[in-house]
Amino acid sequence: MMTPLSPFLRSLPGPKAVSRHRRRSRWPVLKALAAAALLYAGLNQPAAAQVLYHYEADFSGTGGSLPAGWLADVAPTGARFNLDGSGKLSFDFIGTASSAGKGVAYWAGNAGPVQNGEIADAVVTTVLELPTLHNFQSSGIVARMSETNAADAVGYFAGLYRSSNTNTLVIATDPSGNGFGEVLNTATVTISANTSYLLTFEVTGDQLTATLFDATGENQIISISATDSTYASGTFGLRARSHGADRVFAYSSYQIDVHAVPEPSATAMLSLMAGGLLAFQLARKRKTKTA
Repeated sequence: MMTPLSPFLRSLPGPKAVSRHRRRSRWPVLKALAAAALLYAGLNQPAAAQVLYHYEADFSGTGGSLPAGWLADVAPTGARFNLDGSGKLSFDFIGTASSAGKGVAYWAGNAGPVQNGEIADAVVTTVLELPTLHNFQSSGIVARMSETNAADAVGYFAGLYRSSNTNTLVIATDPSGNGFGEVLNTATVTISANTSYLLTFEVTGDQLTATLFDATGENQIISISATDSTYASGTFGLRARSHGADRVFAYSSYQIDVHAVPEPSATAMLSLMAGGLLAFQLARKRKTKTA
């Protein structure tokens, strides 16, 4: 395997190119230092994300309530998040045809490393169903929310949004009244009313990725990414905005894989380097005895 230090290793003089004294003194030292540097470089490579905790919401509860450990904030009167009694969490709004209902529902539980729903890095997956499409409607996942106000949530949003009769998949900050604080990325997508889609939102460090699949999760429709470091952690959940009355947004599943990317510790690196140098010293003693 080629590494940035490979040319350096090849450039080192071989044992035949130096005197007997220098072969005993410099060559082994150079090799030991190079080996230690390679150990350091290998340990310093980014590690793969590890799943610290897996959470899956139970939407099978009594109709008219929220799932265990969930909270919601909705506006105005007539808007609500609640279990529908058939295994789905729904958002609906009973109001006038010209008014808008909006809300956020989020898991605020304590489990594993998660306290009060506070999460930094995670992959969230939900299956959502859209009603008849209308401008300014949106439905999707919210992440790293520091404020969970229905009208002006503070955090990231990834989901489906319709404006100017065009449907888009969007990653944005601060979902608010008719739009967002800042749209980080967006792409046009063809979707159908009264159809279910699987949506994932991966949030790792400053890397944000939203991917839309068909309901089975086997056929990817579109994926977009963005880079932003405005929010480091917060609660994760769902957000919907309905423009007009009697429109129901349904969510039939919701799960989170809480991630962590471990970094090599200085202690581990020093231990491996020390082990390499010790092995070198033992090998050198054996050579000395046989000389």
